[in-house]
Order: sequence, then C-alpha cells, then structure tokens
Amino acid sequence: MSLRIEDLSVAIGGTTILDDVSLALDDHEVVAVLGPSGSGKTTLLRVIAGLQAPSAGRVLIDDRDVTAVPTHRRGVGLMFQDHALFPHRDVGANVAFGLRMAKWSRSAMGERITEVLDMVGLGGFERRGVGTLSGGERQRVALARALAPRPAVLLLDEPLGSLDRALRDRLLEDLAEVVHHSGATVVHVTHDQSEAFATGDRIIVMRDGRIAQVGPAEEVWRRPADTDVARIVGPVVLVEVRVDPDGTVQAPWGRVQASTLVDRGGVGWLVIRPDSLIVTDDPPGPDVLGGRVRGRTFRGDHTLSRVVLDPVPQSSGAAPDGVEVSIADRSGTLPEPGERVGLRFVGQPVVVPGHH
Repeated sequence: MSLRIEDLSVAIGGTTILDDVSLALDDHEVVAVLGPSGSGKTTLLRVIAGLQAPSAGRVLIDDRDVTAVPTHRRGVGLMFQDHALFPHRDVGANVAFGLRMAKWSRSAMGERITEVLDMVGLGGFERRGVGTLSGGERQRVALARALAPRPAVLLLDEPLGSLDRALRDRLLEDLAEVVHHSGATVVHVTHDQSEAFATGDRIIVMRDGRIAQVGPAEEVWRRPADTDVARIVGPVVLVEVRVDPDGTVQAPWGRVQASTLVDRGGVGWLVIRPDSLIVTDDPPGPDVLGGRVRGRTFRGDHTLSRVVLDPVPQSSGAAPDGVEVSIADRSGTLPEPGERVGLRFVGQPVVVPGHH
C-alpha cells in the first residue's frame, strides 16, 4: 500500500522535533531514512506507527487518513533496535503474537509462522527458547514477528543497531532481501550509511527535523544537496573552489572539470569521496592530478591511502598547503608512502553549496 505524510510537525515541550515534513511512498517501495542523532528520523517513524501524535499534519495509508487511528488498527509492522522479544516464550509464540491479536485461526497461524521463519532463515526454530538464540537469530525472530501479520507498512527502527559490526555486515544482505520480498511498503530508519544504501530504493536524508534531500542512493552519494548532506551520507573530503563567471571551476591545484550546484561567480565545495579518484599512469595535466602518497591503511577488502595533491603556486611565489584526499584502492596499484602518483576523477565530480 502507498504511504503519504503531509505537512507533519511535532513539537515537544516547546522544542520542534519535526518541522513541516512531507513525503510520499509508492506501493511496495523501500525507503531508508538516514540522519544523525536528533535529526527527527525516529520521531517520524513513531508518528507513522501511531506511537507519537503530531502537532500538525496527517498520515495516510492507501489514501486513508490514519492520523488518529490506534497503532494496532493501522496495518503497520514494527521492529525496533532492542527487538523487544518475550523472553519467557519460544520462537513460535513470539512470531505468533501479532497473529493472535489479529485473531488468525490456529491452522492459518501455524502455516504463516512456518512461512516467515523460512523467509528469515530460521526454519524449524518454532520450539527454540529465545534465551538460547544468538543476537543475529533474535534479530531475525523480531523481523519475522513484524512480517507475520502481512503489514501494509513495515517500520524498522535501527534494526541492526544492537549488533556488532561483523554480525551486522553478515545480516545486512539478508535484511535487504527479506524487506524487498515482503510485499510491504517499508520505512527503514538508520544512522548507518551502509544499511541505508543496501536497503533503500530511495534515500531520505534528515537534518534538524526536516528532509534535506530525497533521491536514489547513487544520486544522493554523487550529488549531495550541500556539504552537510555530503558528510551525513559518507566519508568525504570537501575542497573549497571558485566558480568563475564562465562556469570554470578553480581548485587549489588548478582548473577542474566539474558539474556545479553553485551559481557562477560564487564559492562552493568540491565533493571528493574515496571512490572519486583512480590511479593513472598518465602525466599530470588538465585531467590528471599529481600528488604524493602520505600514508596508507589496510582495511581488509581495500587499502585506504592518503594522497597530498600538488598545489599551484600563488602569484606571490608561495605554494599553499596541498589538499589531502583519501583513495580506496582494491587493485594494489597505489605506490608506497613517499612516492608520487597520478590520479584521475571517475566521471565528473560535483561542486555543492555549503550548509547555512
């Protein structure tokens, strides 16, 4: 079912938590809401679920206004970070909770429990005690319980947040596959960029109670709305540049071919991510940046190298400090620290405005 949020605001104790938020989700769409702590993303989820009353605005599910409808009558499934399983009940009884509330028959309940446990990779776990499960298994049970009543809208609040990084990475692909095949319209709230990109058909970036940007994952990654969004989305180096009246972008190392979200004749910030540059054997020139490797760190599946780019001497004859960028290298082609290297942009970088 579709989900629509119109002009939603929440103020608590004189503090504005959500400020005039509007959003529309298509049937079966999965969106990831990304933002730092205090950005309003969890409050947005709680309003959709009916756990928090809005100060203004409304929530519509399949064009039905549910703003004043109790949570259990909205057709939403909820999964929270702490899982909130019943420790004294076995796996099957935990998964059955929403089905009993919805008055499913015993036979239909049994079939659905088997179905959703198979879906999350826990087939045959019905009689297992919750206390005997690992953290990842409890996470899967909580997801199965949320999916069991076939909710029209599935709401996930930091579902992997209580797990350690290694386990989170292993379960992330499974989570993405399950939510995309659940048949529900899904809102996944997270502060983790990798989770957002793995699950979301679209990414919603929140900041200070407002939506700062909405778009496909690659668009938000490559063309953030401003410097603040660029930082929220992931690791980035922001280089101050000047956009000349003719549209030429002047960087500390000279001209650069870039698209720009900044007006001509203004100052902006060039977005450089670890995957923005690749090593080249071509000599330094208009399209090739020269630099020297300062250091490198092995990250398992790649090496993150720090490269100081060659600056252009100023008219005074003094050379400014070189810009340091990070390069994610999976080919093993980057030279050792202290050696020189040539770098080329992958595609066309973007110049964005600062956040005010």
